[in-house]
Amino acid sequence: MTADTAKTTGQLALSVINEAMVAYARHPVVRALVTVIPFGSFFDALVGTAGSNLVLDRAEVLGEEVRQAIERVPAEKQDPTVTEQQLLDATIRAVRGAMETGSREKVQLIAAILVGATSVDRPEDLDVESVMASIVNLTPADLASARRLVDHLGPGTFPPPTELGPDRLFFIGRLVAAGLIESVAVNAAKPSGRHRVLEESLPAIEYRFTPTFARLFSLLRAGGIEVT
Repeated sequence: MTADTAKTTGQLALSVINEAMVAYARHPVVRALVTVIPFGSFFDALVGTAGSNLVLDRAEVLGEEVRQAIERVPAEKQDPTVTEQQLLDATIRAVRGAMETGSREKVQLIAAILVGATSVDRPEDLDVESVMASIVNLTPADLASARRLVDHLGPGTFPPPTELGPDRLFFIGRLVAAGLIESVAVNAAKPSGRHRVLEESLPAIEYRFTPTFARLFSLLRAGGIEVT
């Protein structure tokens, strides 16, 4: 790809974002997106003759989801002290994540995190770049597994649930690495004879949601997504 082609591609991507959100040009998330979208080497790596439309389509989806997130959040909830400079690193991660997935639901989460970070209702002292990095590194299947855990399990510890299928330990490990759940050592009963009795305390590993998982939900709500 020539330098001229890369420049044209970056300008076109910038145009896609602007056209999607021109009415919100002063919003810090929009300003951050406009700043980071055309960073050439990224587009050089992803955009080719066959792939350019795909990348630009995904940029447009991100722009549309950000626009919808902004519209869902009342203007009086926006924190005027948040600037685009504070969002740049998280936005770069967000753009990369949006370019690398065809899941609209995942892009919706990415957009809600960015917009939620500008809300007065955002969780205190939650680092948006770290949260964005974790979400971007999860696949749609990982996120679906997290949703199934929320739907089927209450508070407290739980063993790897059968709801996650035969690869449940694999998905559990990915959610642990993302900081959404954590392992916990518990005592387990050892069966003896015809009855289950506690002969001795046996170590067992179960899991529970991390406090940050609940704070992530609060951030998503601040970004206009209703979660239970």
